[in-house]
Amino acid sequence: MKLHRACRPCSTLFAAFLAVLAVFSAEPAALDEKLEVLRPFLGKTWRGEFKDSTPEKPVVDIAKWERALNGKAVRVLHSINDGL
Repeated sequence: MKLHRACRPCSTLFAAFLAVLAVFSAEPAALDEKLEVLRPFLGKTWRGEFKDSTPEKPVVDIAKWERALNGKAVRVLHSINDGL
């Protein structure tokens, strides 16, 4: 019985955390209206192989799109061959 009473504050705190998480996950992240056309790309990772790439020496470009500067910018992070 004592264990049950000790867990009550933890379960209340956990329930409050889940409620806050649900509220924030329901709203899409703010993005400047001029950048809204780019929203479908956000959170995506694109991979492309260069035309001159060979199986022996592959050249791969990876581009990750993400929201930046509190929605005032979109960041595209490129990596060629994982930075090697």
